[in-house]
This record gives sequence, C-alpha cells and structure tokens, in this order.
Amino acid sequence: MLTKRRLLILDLDETLVYVREGRATGECDFTFPGHHAVRRPHVDSFLEFAFRRFEIAVWSAATADDVDHRGWALSDVLAIDDRTESYRRNYGNLVRVAPFEGDPADRQLLELVDILERRAQRPDVRGPD
Repeated sequence: MLTKRRLLILDLDETLVYVREGRATGECDFTFPGHHAVRRPHVDSFLEFAFRRFEIAVWSAATADDVDHRGWALSDVLAIDDRTESYRRNYGNLVRVAPFEGDPADRQLLELVDILERRAQRPDVRGPD
C-alpha cells in the first residue's frame, strides 16, 4: 500500500555516527580536523530505506536549539534521536534510540525500519509503537 510521504528528522551524533575529539585510537570511518568518527552499523541500508520512504531533514543537537518541522503537520513528522530534550513539546514524534558509542554489534538501525514503517502507515505518526 502506498502512503503519503512523511518527514523524518535524523539526528547525527550518537544516532547515526559516533564522533570524538582527538586522534583515532582504533578503526574509524572518517576524520576531520581534531575529530574522528565511526558510522553506526547498518547506516547505509537504513539511509537507503529512509530516503525511499520519507522526506529527510538532518540536524544535530550540537548545532540547534529546537527541532524545526519545516511547516509539516506534526501528525506527519517523525524524528530519530538518542536524546529526548529537544522533543519535550513533541515527544510523540520521537522514536528514541540508544546512544551509539562505537559498538560494532549494534543493530538499532535495522530494528528501526519496521517501527518507522508501522508509524508511517498510521493517519497520525505520533504515539507509542
């Protein structure tokens, strides 16, 4: 069944990637001045699903004070984040994930696909899974 497009807001740090200051002491996926980063396992397949199924917005709590739902009705907005602070006013829109801190066995993004698909099928995406 084809359903209408929804907005999916993706947090970066400790949701999709693990970024730390300093030189990498082990394997890392990419570096930038003074930092190293590891992508969360299964991020590529998760992003392929997300871009097929949703309109995407990316943000980071490190650079934003509040989530902007870009004029979308809140009934059509989902957000993936490891922190709840930015969603106090819109908690029903949040699908919380455990913080990613580099565990190569992490499967959280694979588990999110089913949750997001179920939520996207509802008339209002907000609420418990």
